[in-house]
Amino acid sequence: MQYVIMFAASVVPFLAQFLVASTARIAVALGFGTVAFAGVGLIFDSIIDKLNASASGLSPHIATFITLLGIDTAFNIMLSAGVFLMVLKGVNRNGDMRKTVWRKPGDKSDVDWGA
Repeated sequence: MQYVIMFAASVVPFLAQFLVASTARIAVALGFGTVAFAGVGLIFDSIIDKLNASASGLSPHIATFITLLGIDTAFNIMLSAGVFLMVLKGVNRNGDMRKTVWRKPGDKSDVDWGA
């Protein structure tokens, strides 16, 4: 019985730290993902609405030519790559959000460029 108490006394602090850290990371990840998805979704919706409005005046031959060239697929790939880069540049190696740091002009101190 004495060993069980000693084991519990050594595991409980680690378990508490682990649960707090995991919960915080999950909350940040869910919150960031939700905000980024909603914001980017609104931007993409407005871009796609403008493209649809401007494409409605095209003749069917030109619309077919654009589809055969794959311009719509290329545009989709570019938008997806843009979202990926925004997320990648906003997160560091540990998965935490980067803190924006302003450096005054002429500051020669070292900068951590690692992403």
